[in-house]
Amino acid sequence: MTDATTYPCKYGSIPLLSASNNHSWKNNISNLLAMDDSLEIVLGTELPPAANATAQVRDFRKRWQRAFGMIWSSTKPTIRTFLNRVGGGFRPLRALRTLRPAGCLEFG
Repeated sequence: MTDATTYPCKYGSIPLLSASNNHSWKNNISNLLAMDDSLEIVLGTELPPAANATAQVRDFRKRWQRAFGMIWSSTKPTIRTFLNRVGGGFRPLRALRTLRPAGCLEFG
């Protein structure tokens, strides 16, 4: 069972990112992203495939969008508002880099 303090997904559930749990959230979301095969995209170590590789591009985009959705959905509403305000939309690495200087997250 989940509530307003957890993020559920097909791989499990984790507490939402808050000011007091950034270290454990980082580990938890990293594990979920790894299970979703999108952690390397978030870390920036997996680059988009060549534009002419249609099936690979489609797969990359799906995993890219899921990664951002997982990150955004696993944060408290105030952090979501912050991400929306700074324009992290559908850019998982940018979302994480934005959270780091704001003091919400140490990632990388």
